[in-house]
Amino acid sequence: VNDDARYVISRSMYESDRIQESEVAKCNSDKINEVWVPTDFNVDSFKSSGVKSSKLFQIGEGIDMYNTWNPALYTNKSDHSVLAKLGLENTKKGWNLMSLFKFERRKNWKGLLEAYLSEFTSKDDICFFLKTHEGWEGNPETWIKDYLGKLARKKIIKSKTLPCIYLIDSMIDADELPALFAEMDGFLLPSHAEGWGLPAMEAMAMELPVAVTDWGGVTHFSSGYSERASTKDPYGRFKGGYAIKVEKLEAAFDNPSKGYWAVPSVPHMKQILRHMYEHQEEAKASGKLGRQKVLKYDRSAVAKDILRSFNEIYTEIVRPSTTGLSKSSSR
Repeated sequence: VNDDARYVISRSMYESDRIQESEVAKCNSDKINEVWVPTDFNVDSFKSSGVKSSKLFQIGEGIDMYNTWNPALYTNKSDHSVLAKLGLENTKKGWNLMSLFKFERRKNWKGLLEAYLSEFTSKDDICFFLKTHEGWEGNPETWIKDYLGKLARKKIIKSKTLPCIYLIDSMIDADELPALFAEMDGFLLPSHAEGWGLPAMEAMAMELPVAVTDWGGVTHFSSGYSERASTKDPYGRFKGGYAIKVEKLEAAFDNPSKGYWAVPSVPHMKQILRHMYEHQEEAKASGKLGRQKVLKYDRSAVAKDILRSFNEIYTEIVRPSTTGLSKSSSR
């Protein structure tokens, strides 16, 4: 931190239900005036970890909902086909599901694969496109092949009748990602934990119905942090998609010092995916509602919130301190 700074704001987030003591100490340092976190989940997790509540403020994440993440820009999908560029132009089925994440344990890729591959077979007119890239665990294809072998040996899946699935681990330009979303019918992100869950919000912006874990930061803009949608409806329905039940919490990365995260229910995930597939019009209508729900996180709206906060800080705290005046802050 620059010692000459008059006022310091830390932007932070964390995926599990607590932050480590060393991070708490940094947040509570006299050098940090405010800590901005993206979700109410993080307001609570930071506070329960020991961060002073007076320092915590919730400011969401933003994306360009009109010039980039806008389904109206892709009404003629054949003109923008990313699948065609990848050589997958003839792979789509009657209903197409996708997921997007960095390949790491926190994203719960094992639960995702088990749910999809054990619920559907080659007789179902469905295809799943898994867009990922190498993360902490190494090469996705190697790990996935090994895990599918384990599922087959346990007779959880049948190798000869697997449903359509494609792994996309090649890089796609960021400005082409919305076009890939536009080619899909649904989105799945059953993570153990999310600080925000940007791909799910991008999917909702593109009017895709989402199936997400009913826990953590992703609930802030989807199922509702305090709503617990998964407990109120057999399919966890909310405006924008479906909330996956949480079976239990477990130590993140098997290390309690890193906090706890959610274990999404594979049976409930399977139930939701089957329901989305068999009730495609309902899912499509939910997706349209989802876009309306997340429009308030257009980056221009989030920028206005940030500027408003900056103005409050300057007029109530920074300017009075430079003139020698004393003024209480409402922040």
